Amino acid sequence: LGLTKTLADIRELPDEVGYYVRSGENNTYEFFLNYSADSKNIGDIGTDMLTGETISALKPYQVAVVKH
Repeated sequence: LGLTKTLADIRELPDEVGYYVRSGENNTYEFFLNYSADSKNIGDIGTDMLTGETISALKPYQVAVVKH
């Protein structure tokens, strides 16, 4: 398995924000999960596949998936 640099390597994420990566032949998917009852600022991470909106913060208990 080859390791690649991801957003989490470049930027610190707030406590209570989970981050997971899954890669296939053509794409990498980044999953951001807010485990908190509070909104969390995470910076501009891209477009959420679930909502079609640009994500810079996660609402309470929100999940965002970004495709690269």
